[in-house]
Amino acid sequence: GNRPVKLTSAIHSQDSGDRFKSAKRNQMSNLEAKLDDLRRTISSRNGGVFPHAVLSTEQISLLNCHTPTTIAELEKLIGKVKTDKYGSDIIEVMRSETGSGKDSGDGAKRQKKDKGVVFVESSEEEG
Repeated sequence: GNRPVKLTSAIHSQDSGDRFKSAKRNQMSNLEAKLDDLRRTISSRNGGVFPHAVLSTEQISLLNCHTPTTIAELEKLIGKVKTDKYGSDIIEVMRSETGSGKDSGDGAKRQKKDKGVVFVESSEEEG
């Protein structure tokens, strides 16, 4: 009817969005930044698939916490479909960032970080 309506609108400049993205990127770990770059590269290489369809931000955080270096470990975190499509590229980045080469099978210990807790895994039995 004849009721007065008051509308407000917020105006954001493109500049403030860029600063937010830059600040957010500065809070990422080096590994997260490399995985973010990788998903953008894969996205553009595959005909403009959305970067979040390659790896979600949550999946990047999981990968940063669990640092998988094998296809089997990666599949547990991001699923079979994404591992089949992008696994080799992701593992390459993971290994380069963690300083881990291919599985040597020599029983070497490796540390995993999970929300402030460090897990030490070993393939040899400790007595």
